[in-house]
Order: sequence, then structure tokens, then C-alpha cells
Amino acid sequence: MKKTATFALFILATALVHAKEATPSLPSQPWRFFAAMSMTKTQINSPTPEISGAFLRQPNGRWLHFGGDQIKWVNALAVSPANPAVVYLGCGNGILRSRDDGRTWRLTTDWHVADVFTIQGNPVDSSRVYAATGWGIWRSMDSGETWIESDRGLPLTGKFTQTLVVDSSQPSRLIAGTDVGMYISNDGADSWSPVVGASRAPILHLEQAAGDPQHWIVGTQGEGVQLSTDGGATWTVVAPALARSNVYAASIDPSDSSRIAAAGWSQGIQVSRDGGKTWRDATRGLPSTHVSAIAFDRNTRGRLWASTFEEGTFYSDDLGRTWHSGGLYGAYVLDLKFVPRL
Repeated sequence: MKKTATFALFILATALVHAKEATPSLPSQPWRFFAAMSMTKTQINSPTPEISGAFLRQPNGRWLHFGGDQIKWVNALAVSPANPAVVYLGCGNGILRSRDDGRTWRLTTDWHVADVFTIQGNPVDSSRVYAATGWGIWRSMDSGETWIESDRGLPLTGKFTQTLVVDSSQPSRLIAGTDVGMYISNDGADSWSPVVGASRAPILHLEQAAGDPQHWIVGTQGEGVQLSTDGGATWTVVAPALARSNVYAASIDPSDSSRIAAAGWSQGIQVSRDGGKTWRDATRGLPSTHVSAIAFDRNTRGRLWASTFEEGTFYSDDLGRTWHSGGLYGAYVLDLKFVPRL
């Protein structure tokens, strides 16, 4: 009897040791997944949807509102590279900042800054933050406390700027997508000049591959998709099926830059497994061909997310051959963003 009890205790202790060893020291999902959206399908006789703002996806698949209920019409979200508790929201009425991970917020801009479509921080100097707006490009040199208009070199017809990226390999280099094509700055947004050889069509989306800073992709209005594999020095038109489409979303897999996805309004999703050489349609299984946002998952290798207009968000683990519901039915999602966990 005594030997049996002693043996049982030994087995239990051994199991506890192995269980402790198997417990990861880091969170199972080191990236948080946000959506900037408005529940437009349920909107009735109001210019502002009842449900709107930034939403955070939970491990159980639910989406919970992030920030106060008074925050409406959020276009984009960003966090400080130095401190993920510092969060910026690009909204219709300016830029909101939280220093305590969304518990409290402050509007840091005045009436000059509106229709903010993109916010991005400098990966080396977190005090520098940049914003692309419907009224030009703005930057902050003090972590979002104050903002300076920074669009010298942009033509008056090119102030409408929907997208902007800070080059992760050269933080003083930025590329912005305006309504007259792409513009580049090599001095931290002090001045801008046209990107040689790039489309002069309105730019709807611009992204640099997280896993390879030499790879960039751009979605245009009416001229499809362009891809660069040399850091933006040259650009090639890709995805022939989207050649005349309005491409609102495009993404490069951070774990494999040869895997690319692009989405056109009314044209669905096109994907490539060979760095843009060949493409196939990946829309089958989605309830709509109107796709407003796509993103590759930073927690699950190879997973692709897509948000259809008012018909829900979906994910695929086989590059669009099959799709699974990810929630947010009825929403118009403007941005899908993975940011580091606290």
C-alpha cells in the first residue's frame, strides 16, 4: 500500500514537471489582431453607424470594442514601436492617442487634421509618427503630442493621401500614396518627390513586406497592382485579372515573401505563390466579391484574412482555396492590423 502511494506520488510529480516544462514562456499569440470598422449594414437614417471604431479579436474568436464608445469612424490603428501601450487611432476627426492601452484617449490634433487614413511610427525613433490624411501628410516629433504639416513637394492636386509607409530598413525614407501617384521622401518627410516609374493613378494601398524590406506592393484606383522587389527602385504591373480594378487591399506574407494577395472591388481576391509571376482567383467560397481589407496573420503562419463588404471577415489556411468565417458580419472593415502584444 505504501509503495503504491509512493509510486503514484512519483508519477504525479513527474507529470507536473513535464507540464511545467511544456508551458511556453511567451504568449501563444505574440501579436494582437485589430480591425478598424463600422457596422454599416445595420445603419438606419444616420450618417454615423451605431457600432463603429477599433475592435480587438479575442482568443475565442469574439471581437470586442477597443476604446470608448464615443470613438467613431476609425480608419486605421498603430502602436508605438517602443511601447505597445501607446496606441494611435486615425479617425475622421483627427488623431486620437492613448498611453494606457485604450483605457483613456485624447484628441491630439486640431481642425486642420481630418480624414486620417494611415498612421505609422518610426521603428528606430518612437517619438516620430507620421499620418496620411485627406488634406496632406502630417508628422509628429514628440510622440503625437503636436503635429506639423509635412507635404512640401506634393502638388496641390496630390494632397489627398490615403496610405504611407516608413521604410523599415531606412527609417528616414518614406513612401506615400497620393491621388496622383506615389511620392518618396528621403529626409523624414521634410520634402517629397515623385517615385520614378510608378503609377500616377490614385494610390489606395501601399505595403512593405514585414519579412523582406525589399518587397513592396501597391494597389491603385483603376490600374491594378504594382510590385517592387528592389526596395521601390523599380515597379512591375502584376495580377492581370486586376489590371483595371480599384485595389483597396494587398499584402505580402511576412513568413514567405513569395506568397502575395491582392483584392479588387467587385473583382475579389487574386493570390500568387511565386512572388507575383503567376496568379489565381481565390474568391470562391466568399459571399461577396467586394473586398475592403486583407492581411496575412502574424500568429498563424500562412493564414490569410479577408474582409468582405458587409458580409463578414474570413480566413484561409491554404491561400484562398477554402475559407472560414472570422466574424464581423455586417461590417465595413477599413483596416486589419497585427500589432505586438504588451
